[in-house]
Amino acid sequence: MSSGCYPCGKLAQDATARMLRSGEATIRLVGSSSYGRPVAVVSVNGSDLGEQLIAQGWAVPATKYLRSDPDRAGRYMSAYEDARTNKRGAHAGAWIDPEKWRRGERLTCERA
Repeated sequence: MSSGCYPCGKLAQDATARMLRSGEATIRLVGSSSYGRPVAVVSVNGSDLGEQLIAQGWAVPATKYLRSDPDRAGRYMSAYEDARTNKRGAHAGAWIDPEKWRRGERLTCERA
């Protein structure tokens, strides 16, 4: 891209859509966020969609919502570290943590 920014949000959305189209999705509510929004685990053909996105480098684990499921939180963190170490997805370049991005922090190329 001429702006120097990598469209990781769009690529994450595309990866999610591909996985959701690949089979039967199951949604299991596991709690709510601090904003009162539902938090769920989504599986496609029995495979945890969140874990797959994290492993591909397109998602960041929000383990604070998985305190009652330490096994899943551990798998998410392991997948994250592996994606980061192997520079998969967004880890191939510079990016801002989604929580910071939602608060307005931007990369230089996003401000141009």
